[in-house]
Amino acid sequence: MSSLAMFSILLGYDFYRPQRSSEHSSEVTWKQSLRRISQLQVLLLTLASFAAFLILVGGPLEAWDSQLPRGYGQFEERDGLGKIKQMAVVLSVLLHLAAGGAAVLYMIHERARPRKKIFGAVCAITSSFHWAWSFSRVAGVILGFYAFIVVKLYGKRKLLTACIALMLAIYFGLVGFLGRDANPGIKNYLIAVIKPHLLLNTIETGQMPLPDQNFLNFMGAWTRKAEQREADEPSLLPSMLTFVWNLQPLPSEIAGLRPLGQNLSEVMGTVGSNTAITTPALAEVYYLFGFGGAVVYVCIGWMFAWLDWVSRRSHILLGVTLTFCGISAAAVGLHSGIRAMTRPFVYAFALIITARIVRSGVLPRSRVSRDFGRGQNQ
Repeated sequence: MSSLAMFSILLGYDFYRPQRSSEHSSEVTWKQSLRRISQLQVLLLTLASFAAFLILVGGPLEAWDSQLPRGYGQFEERDGLGKIKQMAVVLSVLLHLAAGGAAVLYMIHERARPRKKIFGAVCAITSSFHWAWSFSRVAGVILGFYAFIVVKLYGKRKLLTACIALMLAIYFGLVGFLGRDANPGIKNYLIAVIKPHLLLNTIETGQMPLPDQNFLNFMGAWTRKAEQREADEPSLLPSMLTFVWNLQPLPSEIAGLRPLGQNLSEVMGTVGSNTAITTPALAEVYYLFGFGGAVVYVCIGWMFAWLDWVSRRSHILLGVTLTFCGISAAAVGLHSGIRAMTRPFVYAFALIITARIVRSGVLPRSRVSRDFGRGQNQ
């Protein structure tokens, strides 16, 4: 099924046929836009990211060394304020990505002075606090994006730099994945980073099986969901209605989601342990539609192509944020459901509509609004 899904995504990507354009490539457009990214823009985005992080984790003390275990309270019923906070947490991720992307672009220019590179690096690290605090497997996402954008803009000339950044991104992700016995907190994550022998002991003593050491491996969850289909195959029409309902754009805290079979946390016995077992998108699609779910992945491939086309013709700040959305969708779909996988496309669409409203003159035009215009209009 995984091979069929990969083929379907490529097929859907190839189906997208935009109108031909004489616009410059994204590499040319983005290189020309690098100088337009100001220190003030990066600083404001970083401050907003840092403020959102502090507020949502419960203050400076909780941010530095949380007294609560990872995943605390995730199975509890949320009241109105709790739902608002959860929606803010989800939306703040987009802010962290935008801040990290702007910081990377600010320091990536070949002619940037050392102080600018240091400033950009500090801002990039600050925008990553959200993932480091929670020991996320994507704690190195900003470094991974740095590697991607360096190769995209400068090719082989910066290949060594990109490889070093990618290796560090993988290491930070492994720290987040293997160090989850510790409570959340920037201090706890830093200890895990500078003392890798603690993580190596987890591996060498056999506390974690070899397949589970791969933080991209979700075969266990996929297998359990596939077994559910074999044991109790869902009806097609109710499955399609549930699938469509769960893809609606309203926040799940407002319009509740309908279950797609039995919850894997119940199946695998982790309820009450603060550890949720999420169902991968591929597993959900297979559970609902079997091999016919390949059609869903054709549509996802088409959306990836559309997002790629728009991002390559947008101003660098918008284009980078859209690229982040596409990468996030691919990564999230490995371990979370189809709804979580498609949320980045919803955010990207909202950003594109906002940018077009700004360009149309409905909102007052300024230097900032012009900065989010298309690359060919600069």
